[in-house]
Amino acid sequence: LVQLVADWPAAPAAKPRKILVCNYLRGCEWHGPSVSYGTRLFALASAKGGYTVDFTDIRQLAIKGLLDGYDAVVLNNTTNFQEAEAPGVSENLLAYVSNGGGLLLVHSAVDAFNDSPTVQEMNGGLFWAHPWTAGGGDWCFRNEEPDHPLMASFKSLPPIFHLGDEIYMHPTPPFDRSKVRVLISLCLDDANTAAAMKKFIAKRGEDKVRADRDFAVSWCRRWGKGRVFYTTYAHDTRAWLDPARLYHILGGLQYATGDVKVDDSPRNDRK
Repeated sequence: LVQLVADWPAAPAAKPRKILVCNYLRGCEWHGPSVSYGTRLFALASAKGGYTVDFTDIRQLAIKGLLDGYDAVVLNNTTNFQEAEAPGVSENLLAYVSNGGGLLLVHSAVDAFNDSPTVQEMNGGLFWAHPWTAGGGDWCFRNEEPDHPLMASFKSLPPIFHLGDEIYMHPTPPFDRSKVRVLISLCLDDANTAAAMKKFIAKRGEDKVRADRDFAVSWCRRWGKGRVFYTTYAHDTRAWLDPARLYHILGGLQYATGDVKVDDSPRNDRK
């Protein structure tokens, strides 16, 4: 991890940045190793990325004014957090991003806020199920934006590529391709990837899978004056040790701070 961070082609920071990384684990201890690696990664990368980093529990975001002065907030696998546990978190986070803050969402950050539809809308996604499990082999993905700055780390891979991870699907609402800029999506042209979906349908029913088969994996978007980046990657440690995904996440962080300028306008067409 140290060498990967040393090799990270970070964009220059326009000014010293402050990042707040939020962790939370309840009932999903299998995300623990990913949380630990992410915590170490964001600390290691701080010098090269031009930021200082603080760590807290997501419930602390209920404190009014806590987010003042931060350039970006990271929700790293904050599985199962609900607004009812700490009233005020949703209000403060929504106001922070709307007023120009940045938000980086990693994997199960969207397996949360089930009782806050507005946060779901801001995030652009919500965990529905994962037919493509962490132990099911390598899944197939489509690089929808090969020339996009946030996809620079995937240039060594073909447009259709395979990686191992746990991949979520998202219902509509809140996912809406016309509201976010999709960067990576699942590719069902691959037999193993398609078979996992068919197996899931046989067990749960056709109505438990998106009819349009639009399974977005990573996206960026504007929310008010702020910026949101999400990736389904990083269920486990593999993403943190893979340069393509690691730099994709760190690029998303620098997009959130405003140091990486990109076209984040929605693109409704599917590649």
